[in-house]
Amino acid sequence: MRAGVNTHSTENVEEAHLGFLKAQIILDKRESQKYNGFMTPREWKNFAIDLIDGLERQLCSSAPKTARLQLAELRECASKATTVKARKSCEQRLDKLVESTPFFRAAARRHVGERADIAIDGIERSLEGMIKLARVRGDKKAERRIAKILADFRKNRRKPIYKPIKKR
Repeated sequence: MRAGVNTHSTENVEEAHLGFLKAQIILDKRESQKYNGFMTPREWKNFAIDLIDGLERQLCSSAPKTARLQLAELRECASKATTVKARKSCEQRLDKLVESTPFFRAAARRHVGERADIAIDGIERSLEGMIKLARVRGDKKAERRIAKILADFRKNRRKPIYKPIKKR
């Protein structure tokens, strides 16, 4: 046993890994497979429906009712798409829809901004957890390096990307 090291550190180690795991859950499951060019049909369907639901949540109240109907049609298209060709067609329809009107573009920006803020917060919690882990292990050099990385990260971080819409 080293002097100054907490011997009941199992909880601290688990807590240190928690922030890292949350960031990994957000990024790893969908993003890494997407970047590798591989996404199973089930993952694609879940991703597309989640994206459509997020757009619908971020639509402002002044958006026309046809906008929600268009999203419902896209949701149905995404849930029925079984072939690569059908998924590609659904993606193209979604891209066209988002690019077609300002309220869809704004909703997409808000949705992506919200997701980015969640991922950035996860990274920050992960770095904090890594500092705790280094402290528990008694590795002062690693603790200082990670603390410097976190300080630089916080210094360079801009204001949050996500700005919620005001309900009327």
